[in-house]
Amino acid sequence: MLLMSVLSGCTQKEIDSLPGPGDRIVAPKADFTYTPGENGEVHLRFTLNRNDYYSIDPGNGRILKDSVTGSHVSHNFAATRTIRYTTNGSYTITLTVANTKGVASSTQAVNITSVPPPPVAGFSYRITERGTVSFTNEGQHFQTVQWSHFQKNSLYGYVSAIEHPVFIFENDGMHYIRQTVINKYGDTRTHIDSVYINTTKNTGNPVFEGVFFDQTGQLSGLGVNTMRESWGAAALSNFTVNNTLLKDRGNILITLGLPEDLSPEGKYNFYKKTLTPGTIGQVFVTRNKPLWSTGEETLLVHNTPGALTEIVSVEEVEQPRLFPELYHKAFWVTFRIKADFKEKGKIDGTLKVRYLIY
Repeated sequence: MLLMSVLSGCTQKEIDSLPGPGDRIVAPKADFTYTPGENGEVHLRFTLNRNDYYSIDPGNGRILKDSVTGSHVSHNFAATRTIRYTTNGSYTITLTVANTKGVASSTQAVNITSVPPPPVAGFSYRITERGTVSFTNEGQHFQTVQWSHFQKNSLYGYVSAIEHPVFIFENDGMHYIRQTVINKYGDTRTHIDSVYINTTKNTGNPVFEGVFFDQTGQLSGLGVNTMRESWGAAALSNFTVNNTLLKDRGNILITLGLPEDLSPEGKYNFYKKTLTPGTIGQVFVTRNKPLWSTGEETLLVHNTPGALTEIVSVEEVEQPRLFPELYHKAFWVTFRIKADFKEKGKIDGTLKVRYLIY
């Protein structure tokens, strides 16, 4: 079944639909030639005169119409149009041209064989040791593949463009993997599957110690990454955002102004220079629910009178490659955060969190 056809090419801007002095309307002609193209395309070429109206029936039930008017259009205007079919097969193209002198039409048969099969997404996986999962791409008819990982209530996870990636998960629980395959024409298909992990040590989790609104003591988050691309980076003016979820009690987000187009090595050098003890910039806190929940209030720590936001210590460590594109070094950073939001509650403690680079 043919799903759609696409009309493209040049169209004439309508300047003046009335004949000018000396114009001569001639009988319409509907002769056309065509050239097959890629991806189900057929390129039509035909001649039009001023004040001609025409329609193209590609043989798929969808008729394409247009007109040629305007004082700048002379006789024998060469028109081109492109039709795109989405299913291979035999079709009859009919061109009809009309004006006040009459109507003309012509037909030609075309056999479409260039529509590629759509991409097919799919993968299998195998859990080996300590949360290590090997993924096998079983997609078809694609040119590139993209993988992303996320957990419930997590802002962002791992990403990869390796055909058969290996991920090392640091948090127990249900993980979700989204695979997107893309062919050379930009057609995409997506497949999502879940992976349950219960063999990790959670060694990479961020830890907050102190008073976090109605909680006191030590709180552990679900993990943290610096983000290469996501709504968070876009929403905060393309700043890199550090996200920590503390047992569904809220989020702490810290922006450092990292340009998104740096290479992993460039990001490493940026962090090495930027992550130093002392006062930091913007810190956002949300309460009770993740930041992306509709209507959730965001509190600006750095704009609160008497607030304290600073880096206490930085430790550079060798980083196991949790996914193929991960840089081999990371930074563990301890922040001191203090703010009194009056009736909304207080936050007063230290946050130790890891910055991954990719």
